[in-house]
Amino acid sequence: MTTGVSLDASSSGPTIERIRDALEAVWERAGGALSGVDYALNRALDRAVAARFEVPDAEALQRALDAQPSVDESVVNPKAVLTIVTGLAARFSAFKRLSGFASRWSPWITGALVVGSRARIAVGRGLREVQVLASYLAGRAAHEGVELDDRLLRTLTVAVYLDPTKRVDFRYRGKRAGAALAGQWTAYSLRTGPASASRVRAWVHAVDNLRLPELQEEWRLVSVQ
Repeated sequence: MTTGVSLDASSSGPTIERIRDALEAVWERAGGALSGVDYALNRALDRAVAARFEVPDAEALQRALDAQPSVDESVVNPKAVLTIVTGLAARFSAFKRLSGFASRWSPWITGALVVGSRARIAVGRGLREVQVLASYLAGRAAHEGVELDDRLLRTLTVAVYLDPTKRVDFRYRGKRAGAALAGQWTAYSLRTGPASASRVRAWVHAVDNLRLPELQEEWRLVSVQ
């Protein structure tokens, strides 16, 4: 089953970023009604980041993604992934009228979510990408002698993963990360295949250019607010 929707630059449909923003808008307006899905997604994210392993360089990062494109069942089981996907579909259906921005593109977003098998693949692949990226970032921090706590590692990983060309956004330190990733992976389920080589290069470039001691100090200030 396909949605008949293209995300090519020539398409009249929304970009991945716009779909992600639309899902974030719905998520924020829905508030506590999304708490169950929010918990499941953030729990899966925590497990993916915690299950990091040695990824010493960009080549190892690419090999890890090629060798295992989806998150391992021992990290996040398929039932949890299915819970996230079905929960997102149900919540979006219930709350899509809360945001004119989201409603305008609801056919694209709903189309992504109802294709269950593709949505599950997108979530599983996305969690694996986060796991591998977190592993690479943790290795670089260790090489520089910078000790990142798990919350900071998760925040930096999500920020780079979502917007590798932008400055790190500490807004992703809490449940906002789940909303943004949900939007990203919903958009990804409209297409097939892993992250492009150019996107992987952008992740690596972003991580390699992080000023970790400065970000660590900024994190301390943000965390006490």
